[in-house]
Amino acid sequence: MKVWMQSCALNMNSPQAKTPTSISSLAFDPGVEVVWSGSQNGKVTGLAHPTYERIVRYSASTSPILNVIPSRHVVTSVSSTDISVHSRGGVLKSRWSLEECKKIECSAKLQNNSIVVSGEGKELFVVDITSKKITNRIPTMEGSRVLAKGHKVFFCGKDAGKVEIIDNTTLKPVGKPCNAHVGRVLDIASKGNYFVTCGELGADAGLRNGKPALDIFVRVFDIRTMRQLRPVNIRSGAIGCVFLPRFSSSVLLLAPNGRLTTFDANLGSVEYSSYNIQVQTMSRMSTFEVSPTGEMLAFGDEAGIFSVMVDRENARVTPFARPADPLPSPPIDYIPIDDENLPFCSNTILPPKRIEEETKAKFRGHGGWRGRPTSRASAPLCRWNIPIGTSSLYPLAPVDPSLVPEYRSLDALGSAPYPQGFRRNCTQSLAKFTATSSSTDKFRRSAASHRSFMQRSKRYRDRIPKSYARVKIKIPRFGLHTFDFSSYNSTNYSGLLNLLPNSYVVELCQVLYHIKPIRAYILNHLCMKELCITCELGFLFHMMDECKGATAEPRNLLRTLRQVKEASALGFVEGTESSLDTRLSVRIQGFCRFLLSHLSKEIARPGAVDVIRDCFEFRWQRRRQCIEGKHVDSGEELAMTVKLEYPRVRKKATFESLLESGLNSEKTQRVWCETCKTYRITKQSKTLRISPFLLTVNADINSETDLDLWRTPASAKAPKEKEHKEEEKDKKEENESIKEDTELEHWVPSKIRLGYDSKKERCLVERDTDDKVKSNLASYKLVAIISHVSDPPDTDSELNVYNAEHLTAHVAIKDSKGRDKWVLFNGFVISDSVLEDAIQFAKYSWKEPCILFYQRVSMEKKIAVPTRMNPIASLGLAAFLNPLSLSACAVLHRPRISPLRMNERVGPSMHVAIDCEFVAVEREETRVNPRTGKKTLVKPMRHSLARISLIRASGPDIGKCLLDDYIVGSEPVVDYLTRYSGIQPGDLDRSVSQHHLVSLKSAYLRLRYLADRGVTFIGHGLKSDFMLINIVVPKNQIFDTVDIYHIPGRRKLSLKFLAMHVLKLDIQGITHDSIEDARTAMMLYHRYRDLKQQGIFERALAHLYDIGDKHGFKT
Repeated sequence: MKVWMQSCALNMNSPQAKTPTSISSLAFDPGVEVVWSGSQNGKVTGLAHPTYERIVRYSASTSPILNVIPSRHVVTSVSSTDISVHSRGGVLKSRWSLEECKKIECSAKLQNNSIVVSGEGKELFVVDITSKKITNRIPTMEGSRVLAKGHKVFFCGKDAGKVEIIDNTTLKPVGKPCNAHVGRVLDIASKGNYFVTCGELGADAGLRNGKPALDIFVRVFDIRTMRQLRPVNIRSGAIGCVFLPRFSSSVLLLAPNGRLTTFDANLGSVEYSSYNIQVQTMSRMSTFEVSPTGEMLAFGDEAGIFSVMVDRENARVTPFARPADPLPSPPIDYIPIDDENLPFCSNTILPPKRIEEETKAKFRGHGGWRGRPTSRASAPLCRWNIPIGTSSLYPLAPVDPSLVPEYRSLDALGSAPYPQGFRRNCTQSLAKFTATSSSTDKFRRSAASHRSFMQRSKRYRDRIPKSYARVKIKIPRFGLHTFDFSSYNSTNYSGLLNLLPNSYVVELCQVLYHIKPIRAYILNHLCMKELCITCELGFLFHMMDECKGATAEPRNLLRTLRQVKEASALGFVEGTESSLDTRLSVRIQGFCRFLLSHLSKEIARPGAVDVIRDCFEFRWQRRRQCIEGKHVDSGEELAMTVKLEYPRVRKKATFESLLESGLNSEKTQRVWCETCKTYRITKQSKTLRISPFLLTVNADINSETDLDLWRTPASAKAPKEKEHKEEEKDKKEENESIKEDTELEHWVPSKIRLGYDSKKERCLVERDTDDKVKSNLASYKLVAIISHVSDPPDTDSELNVYNAEHLTAHVAIKDSKGRDKWVLFNGFVISDSVLEDAIQFAKYSWKEPCILFYQRVSMEKKIAVPTRMNPIASLGLAAFLNPLSLSACAVLHRPRISPLRMNERVGPSMHVAIDCEFVAVEREETRVNPRTGKKTLVKPMRHSLARISLIRASGPDIGKCLLDDYIVGSEPVVDYLTRYSGIQPGDLDRSVSQHHLVSLKSAYLRLRYLADRGVTFIGHGLKSDFMLINIVVPKNQIFDTVDIYHIPGRRKLSLKFLAMHVLKLDIQGITHDSIEDARTAMMLYHRYRDLKQQGIFERALAHLYDIGDKHGFKT
């Protein structure tokens, strides 16, 4: 049960205010320890946690503030009359009002730079904050009072008590409005598959305390079925509701009198609430907000009292948030006479009033007073009577010498290069430099806070080696397929591109790929299920086999991962609401558990071997003891990962003890007891009985205290005496006994022993010291470790906007001699490494462990590696011979097809011409440099295969169409690119399309079948096409007319230009056609062979470039 404590209670009213002003909105900052509040008089205030000192206060509007939306650089405030954007320091950047919406009733954040607002009419307006324009209008019912954002949808509450659900992507209503309350809706909260509303009764219920009566029932709805679940009865009613961040379905309700109640949306009853607390207030509550960590609750009432409640001492606003910038020192109006920093002077320093009186009396006999004389407060420095010396009026704060190690001095002028991690002309950087002594207490507190911040952010000051750092890549003009990745990989191992959405999973794929049994079974798996992660992982492993040291792209795997509902619901898909609250190191640990269990479900077949379970699964001996009922329940549980359990009290601990605590878990909690048929306090214990072949250990680091254990420096081993064996190459050391050099023992062991002790009824873990002592425990060795690398803020890649952090993987790979060779995988950057570097965390402050993989030494003997099969040969041929269309239209318009025959020979002698068309499923994003105005592409447009055409280029049916398929994708199309693809809206719709529709996986299987059989492909620009299809075709099976008709060092020629001047054909008129382009590429290839046989191809190519230079390479 949580214990909430009141942290502060502040009066936000101005001392000059005659009447109190209500607090209308609250918001927690997403990146800084700051709480923002808006009031009814249009004021916005920023309060720094944990002191709640006011750091900024400004007037955002003359009307009440409805919503405060803080972001990384600016704070957007929405009032009933206008929208204003201020800097975090309160400087006004822009303010505008909407002509279409005279009075704004409510607002909500929609996307990064977009908000949705509602007025008194029947429309919602989507406003772009950057351009200050209305980008979309959403027709809706009249009387919108509440807007709330959910997962993929947002909710609109009405005066009539109805709730309308609108899709975020299409901006269209989803289903019919839900009837929630009789009166107006006051608040809406949403998370996962549920949304909760609280509201008022109708006008017939009358008024209470001058306000409409509240509905005592809180409504719970299931989004999937659009139906209302069991309502929750709250005696005093509720004016606000919110889902708690750390729980999946727990809802927090706020009553007008400050009473807080929680309930579970799944159970639908307040009897199962975890706590029931009262906020100390003397007025009616007006608003409240919960922090993203769930550790803080902020409240505001109608009397202008701001209060905060926390559930722990060191509560945080957001995970890993930086502290707020300190306030500058206040101006000093009066200088104390006894100030020790003031230099001695001959004049007496008097207060300003006394100076003025004495000067009036002095000039009374000389024509009277003509104004204030020149005094020390207003005279220039040359008129001051101060002796020249080295003292100064205000002491300068010295610079910390540790920050400028390369300091140089010349003629009393010091200079040093700007340290890494500091920004020029930034107050925060200046405060880091001068965070030393000062004469004011406020400056001392600010300096102390900055020093502590620098200690916490020390990882950013350490230089990250190139092998660990993220590579900054600027997108080439003609796409990523023109970028040379070979300079980042000098090994024979294939890298994976980590510049795509959800690419944090590639390091886990590398680990699974280098486990031989796992790789073999996944490569042998193939099914016809459209969304199968195991199949896509097998396709990726095949690409890594074919690349042989090049970089493979996991596009199809990541696309499938985005479409798996379980992965999206668990927050493993970037960009979803649930993934925003988790760090990358936490997300990869959860994704590892999900992936292993998901692969096991997909591989499991009747009579087939489930290699995932055989390798990773272990059994817990579970024991539950009901303390109140005095009965015991025991059984077995299955799991595939285990997490370390850290001591509650800070003390030294070994890795073995933490792992042993994790394998022998004990906890006491209140759960449902089947015997007592009620909730009872139960003591639960789990012990590992059967150990797996591959032990997956999650580091589960949740605090700096946990991380400090991993930072434990390596200790020296005691030297041991060993006798060297006889060696033929070195006869001098034969039969001699010498001492080994002193070795270092790291906190993370490279070898452990693990097993169950039946006497102690406990699983034991100990460090394997390679001694010859007999033990019944199984021996394990470390084979892989995935680590999280904290990227400095100023080294973010211009391309990889999806990940502000990244992961690396150390993997032990067997060499030709059977020895373990450690390799560091950092996306497409691959380098050789050693074991000491993999388990070293004390020297690398920017490195944090995530997952460790220990392999049982006897695994290679126990689990056999199956022989490699080729499932593509059967399923790929079946996809050719049984071309089933997914279109529901009865009449299909298709060109005459010469399909693949059953007895047709498919091999290297077969040539096909290919061309593909693509549509856009995600628009590109650009960034404008404010200094130069130049646009930089930060996220490229993401494409999906829409059409593929194959033309026979050899044999008796040369020139006939072998295949012409339209691809049905599961992602919504944002741009059909009709000018370049020829795809029209409706061509990919199963219900209305008159084309032959197939799934993306079916199209891939057909291409893989042809590529594996050695068929030669002819086309124009095949490198980019194969990259987007995500298939690897050997270079000796490709004839690309882009490379054939090309002189090195010159520009490449377009297909339209080549067709016009080589074949005398005019193609690509209004739109492109893939059959026409493929047939043109085939004719260009045949023309090339003819010119080559005549020996005039080089001369003809030079003449072709002369024509292009003359006409600007235009047709």
